[in-house]
Amino acid sequence: MTNQQIKTFLKEIEEKLPEWLKDKKADVTDILDEIESHIWEKASEISHNDDPDELSIKQAIVSMGTPADIAKDYKKRGTPKFFISEELFPLYVRTLTVAISVIAGIAVLASIPWTGNFQFWKFLGDLWNAIFTTAVYVSFFATLIFVGLSMEGYLPEDLGVKGNMKLTYEFKVAHKEKGKGKKNKFYTPGEWFFGAVFGFVFGAILILQPIPQMQELFGAEMLAWFRLLGFLSIAEGTLNLFHIILQKSNITGHQFLKLLLIVVKILGIFLLLQLLENPDIITIISIENGVVISRPLVGYYLSSEKTFRTIVIVLLVFSGLGIMDEFYKMVSLRYKFNASQIEE
Repeated sequence: MTNQQIKTFLKEIEEKLPEWLKDKKADVTDILDEIESHIWEKASEISHNDDPDELSIKQAIVSMGTPADIAKDYKKRGTPKFFISEELFPLYVRTLTVAISVIAGIAVLASIPWTGNFQFWKFLGDLWNAIFTTAVYVSFFATLIFVGLSMEGYLPEDLGVKGNMKLTYEFKVAHKEKGKGKKNKFYTPGEWFFGAVFGFVFGAILILQPIPQMQELFGAEMLAWFRLLGFLSIAEGTLNLFHIILQKSNITGHQFLKLLLIVVKILGIFLLLQLLENPDIITIISIENGVVISRPLVGYYLSSEKTFRTIVIVLLVFSGLGIMDEFYKMVSLRYKFNASQIEE
């Protein structure tokens, strides 16, 4: 008969398991049975008796870890790729593609003036406004959903895209063993090189503004905003370049560069906040009667400031997540370096 301590422990584990696993009753039963078996084996080892006492069972339960820790291992099935797992990313892209395509089709029908005179540029502006605004909302909520699914350990098969997968408590051990064979990704000169080149080129274009039409069509505030963004881009490119130059073993130096990068990204957030306070900064080029002119984004292409502010807030959220990711990379650099040294 199952001990009451074990029953309570198993019940707590079952409550904390991810939702995708709770739907697979047979797998949950197998997992709990195997955990119970592990507890009895451990308790027997502690008591040196096939009929362990209450204290030995309690010690065995403690040695298993908390219910939250055990359940957490079942959320680590996906391969990290940004904030959405690599396994779910293709489904995420397909979902966005289908949703935005449907929206675009509806927007085309809704924007056509079935009565009255047809004005091409007005039709194009209304169409762009409808597609862009709705696509931003759909992308935002779809991204939140798929990030949540990734954090819970969902795979495509759990959503009915592929066949089912048999799971047991031994998945925890298998997951850890699978990770041992992978090269610890500490040194990434290719990414740093690309980041440096992109930062310098993009930043130089925004600062120098070599296209004369840009200075003629855009307002002084927008050009100044572009230049500030350009300086931040070059600063980020410079930090990536220093990462390449710096010796691999100089962990403190790499962490300091990461800290500076976080500061640069925080300054980027202040730039976005400036847009939030001054939506009129952004203007868009428009062609009317063959003449190229600039029009304010808000009030011409976007119907309200509320839509524009929503877009900026979404950008702020992703910027904040990017800063958190850089902070995680900074604090975990030494661990990753030590792990890479062991693997080598």
